[in-house]
Amino acid sequence: METRRLKKKILIYRGSENFVNKIPKDIDKWDNNKWTQQVINCRPSSGGAVGVVFVWAGMALSRQNRNEAKMAAFVIKPIQGTAAPTKFAEHLLSRIAGAHSPNSKPIARRSPSGSGLMLTLKMFRSREADPVTKARWNEVFMYYDRADAFLIQETQIGIKEFGDVAVEQSGLAMMLSDQQLMINLGRMFAVDALLGNGDRVSGMNAGNIIFQADGTLCSIDSTTVLTEYQSVLNQQGMSAKQWITNGLENGSAAVMSPGQVRQNDINMSLDSPHDPRFKPVATAPGAGLQMIYDVDTWWREMFVHATSLALVNRVDKNTNQPLPDLPIPPDTVWEQAKVWFKQGVDAGIRDIDSQLTGLNWLLVKNSYFRFTQKYGGDPNLDWTNFKLRRRYIKLRNRKYTHDQALVDIKDYAARKFPGL
Repeated sequence: METRRLKKKILIYRGSENFVNKIPKDIDKWDNNKWTQQVINCRPSSGGAVGVVFVWAGMALSRQNRNEAKMAAFVIKPIQGTAAPTKFAEHLLSRIAGAHSPNSKPIARRSPSGSGLMLTLKMFRSREADPVTKARWNEVFMYYDRADAFLIQETQIGIKEFGDVAVEQSGLAMMLSDQQLMINLGRMFAVDALLGNGDRVSGMNAGNIIFQADGTLCSIDSTTVLTEYQSVLNQQGMSAKQWITNGLENGSAAVMSPGQVRQNDINMSLDSPHDPRFKPVATAPGAGLQMIYDVDTWWREMFVHATSLALVNRVDKNTNQPLPDLPIPPDTVWEQAKVWFKQGVDAGIRDIDSQLTGLNWLLVKNSYFRFTQKYGGDPNLDWTNFKLRRRYIKLRNRKYTHDQALVDIKDYAARKFPGL
């Protein structure tokens, strides 16, 4: 009886329609006039350190729904550096993990379209009358004003956010009982680890885990944290062996490259946030590769802990009043979900190995250089770092232990990259 009720709830939760709005093909050529003529409303999202700005543009329908996020024509996300790390990450997540891409379209801050975009944001910020939205504008505007580029992305409609569903009644149990979702989550876990991105599954940022009704994941807020060795050496005096060990074991959480430093580091190193060198960024934490070969530990210490914590000691965002605790799913549900998740991780590792071998490897290599040539290189998209991560996976798949793989990679780096 309980199983039938759970299946019924899953069907209800899967009932939403999948749909995305399309980005105008010529948006990177919009000038000031086109931006001000086409855009009907702009509003920053309420969640995240930076979030996105929703943009309603074009259609008369938008005039009737200018505050409804799902009717926004597209969203804008500010970035530091170039768009290459995001485009490369979206490419591999689609190719290996089958994740739906928001089809990010980059616009340089200093381009004519970038200038028109900023003029539009300033205009709607100054017009905002709602005090809550105005406060949010004031909180995030500097990230847009001092961005190097913007990503124009499709508005995702008919999707669910892991963090939101988890705090619905029986929502976490429904997600854990969704076999396809758990398998896809495991695949994304593996690919994000390859890319060094710890700001989603490995670090359990539930707001960046977005999925459709059929369990397909969406690669929003994707990037690479493949830090360039020379940048680290210049800033921290780290040795090549420390750089390799840190990247493979712990990701790049303690490794920051130019333009990608933590907010606290900026505040400590500069006299004032008004210093002209001050450039606020939201830095993605790094992800280590070792964890995808020790899923049980990660599942116990991170996933179960973080998701269970969201169900207790809850507070209403509007009133700040305590909310009743939600029931934590039984052990049997967690264990079955882990089985499916590990199946996804194993499948992701196999596909990573396959996609980084032979002709497939040449295609990935061509994609890497295509993105860097089109959008510019970035210190968080280092080719040497990526090659060493590829070698680590191949060695582990040949039954090397973590320590054995590290020794091999350090020897390999010494031979192939004398500069390290």
